[in-house]
This record gives sequence, C-alpha cells and structure tokens, in this order.
Amino acid sequence: MIKNYILMLGIAGVALGSYAAYAGNSATMTVTATIAHDVSLRVIQDLNLGTITINPSIPYGYFTLDDYVFNLDGGVISVTGASSGIYTANTNDMNNFGYAVSMDEPLYIDEVISDYADTPNTFYVGLSLAYDEVPAEGSYEGEIEITYYPR
Repeated sequence: MIKNYILMLGIAGVALGSYAAYAGNSATMTVTATIAHDVSLRVIQDLNLGTITINPSIPYGYFTLDDYVFNLDGGVISVTGASSGIYTANTNDMNNFGYAVSMDEPLYIDEVISDYADTPNTFYVGLSLAYDEVPAEGSYEGEIEITYYPR
C-alpha cells in the first residue's frame, strides 16, 4: 500500500514538473497581410458635348455642363444633343479621384465636375469648357482620364 502511494506521488511530481517546464516556453509568430484597393473604374458612357452654336462676333465663350444643366456665357448661344459621361467605381470615396484632360485648341477644359448618381458607385461627369478665340466650324475631340489615388 505504501509502495503504491509513493509510486503515485512520484508520477504526480513528474507530471507537475513537466507542466511547469512546458508553461515556461513561448514562441512568437509573425503575421503578414496585403491590402489591395479594388476600384475597377469602368466607363459606361462617353461625354458628348453635342452641337455648340456660337456667335462668331464674340471672341470668347464659356459653358458648364453639370448633370444635364447648362450655364452659357459669352458667344455660346446654345448647346444641343449633349450628354454627361458616366462611369462606375466600386468605392464611395470621391476624395481620392483625380483627372487629366486633353482637348484640341482653341477649346479648353477648365474643370471636370463629377456628381454622385442615384445608383451606388456610379458617377456622372460634366465639365466647364471655354474658348478665348472664335473656334472654326468642325468637330473637336479630346479625352478625360479619371484616376484613383489610394491614401
């Protein structure tokens, strides 16, 4: 009986010693992660300025197209057949968007106006366009490049 008791105490002591040694060990694990911005800009409809009718006796003109609303000034008499450009981006933060524009002279783009649409992540694009010499009759073409700048 005493032999069994001593044997049991010996086994318990070894088990306790092993647990104490195990609990004193530690390890550090390195954790890595990659953050990706999934923006996926996509043009749905190009910006079409339609037909701009001007008074050629006035050497300057200016108009703004903002969500189908026109503000005319100077020699610009009317704008017909125009439509806003539309694009989508799977982000709600317009503060991180920029643009670059290119247009044939003598027309030039003052600013691009981008408004939220009713559809989530869909944006209407308008612009302010001006000239300071009478443009020749004909067709003009340019580009607006919209870029996302992650923070």
